[in-house]
Amino acid sequence: MLLLIVVGAWRISGYGRIAVSSIPPRPGLNGFPNALRRKIAMDEFRVRYAIAPISGLAALSRLYQANGFIGEAAQCYRGLIRLDPENPRWPHFLGATLSDYGDMDSALPLLRRAASLAPGYIPARIHLADALLKSNQANAAAARYSAVLAISPENTYALLGLARCSLEANDWTSAQEYLKRATAADPTFGVAWALRVTVDEHFGNQAAADADEVQSKNGANFRDIPDPWTDDLWPDCYSPYLLRTAAAVASTAGDAKFALPLLRRAVLIGPSGAWNHRQLAELLRDSKQFPEAFTEMEKCVALDPGTAENWVDLMNLSRMMGNVAGAQRALADGLAHCPDSAALHLERGIELKQDGRYSEALADFQLVQRLQPDEPKNYIESAVIYIRLGELDKAAEELNAGIKVDPVNAELQCSLALYSINTADRAAAMTWLNRARANSRTPRERLSYLAWQFEERFGEVPW
Repeated sequence: MLLLIVVGAWRISGYGRIAVSSIPPRPGLNGFPNALRRKIAMDEFRVRYAIAPISGLAALSRLYQANGFIGEAAQCYRGLIRLDPENPRWPHFLGATLSDYGDMDSALPLLRRAASLAPGYIPARIHLADALLKSNQANAAAARYSAVLAISPENTYALLGLARCSLEANDWTSAQEYLKRATAADPTFGVAWALRVTVDEHFGNQAAADADEVQSKNGANFRDIPDPWTDDLWPDCYSPYLLRTAAAVASTAGDAKFALPLLRRAVLIGPSGAWNHRQLAELLRDSKQFPEAFTEMEKCVALDPGTAENWVDLMNLSRMMGNVAGAQRALADGLAHCPDSAALHLERGIELKQDGRYSEALADFQLVQRLQPDEPKNYIESAVIYIRLGELDKAAEELNAGIKVDPVNAELQCSLALYSINTADRAAAMTWLNRARANSRTPRERLSYLAWQFEERFGEVPW
């Protein structure tokens, strides 16, 4: 009885009313595991019955934010800002959410509050500066970015922000200097290289623009500044899709270390999802953790044997591990499950070609042409067989058919150049040599070899 009186009194108090009213209506949770429902119910209970109202509401906000229920999380944050006013996380999370949805008028006061409460937390400062810049307050944003540089002189996000502020002010020289500092601090910072291209072109330096364009393409994809407060929410995520998506963003930005535990959790939560195992296998493969990658791909093909791409990846992993028998077994099993797969028939054709079984290989390549006529590699492989058989006219037919499918394919351009040299067709040889030379994907050593062959055949250098 006493407990009921205490709880009742708490609920009608100002503090209690704020806490209870901050519990959002429970959303539909179809597709989520029961563990999430149990956690939500437990945290709601902690708030409603004054057991641990602030930590309960904080835990509830984590669950909603981590699982993509942004509106529900925002309701929790609004209550937490009132109940726990000295904690910078709540205005930081709510401000970032509102900023993402374009509500800058509401976001900016919250982001200012978060940065004031946690002056040493750089992501909060960067989020505020970014929001000011998006709100067309470039001078205020520049001041915030400069304040970050005062405590973190090589912060690439602050340098990029200052470059953008300089461009807003039409100060191209300062923008160029900030971007040079950013790419020096992080040579993989692709977005800074891309902006350098624009600056180089403004100054009429096309050679520098071309070089920076290459660096931009080789750089990592852009990702918002790493935010440990936000990253700390992922252990409460019960959505394999959200985990895979976040992992993909991180891995394409070059942060495999962050992506790996997300994918491990996706597999833990969704062990029957083939795509969860596949994406984990891909990341492990790229990290050269081949045995574990192979195990995950085996699980993937067991769950989804009807997808040919899974068998191709299993076969390639076997090859990377030096397991020739395993690769052959994966190819045979893949064709048994996916008999109409162009990719698998192409792989079998290549194996047969390497074994000298040319007629069988050509049968596979011809089938690939029917199943996937826009696959250029098939034409190249067929041409190689015809050249080995001494049937040069048929080889030329394959190469010309391939170049119609993919006019900018560097391998086909080089092959046609070499064919023209060997058949003493100087005009055609020059045409294909020039195309290959203009193609950025053509290896320099291949061009050197073709130039040497041209000189041997025609007694002059091509360029």
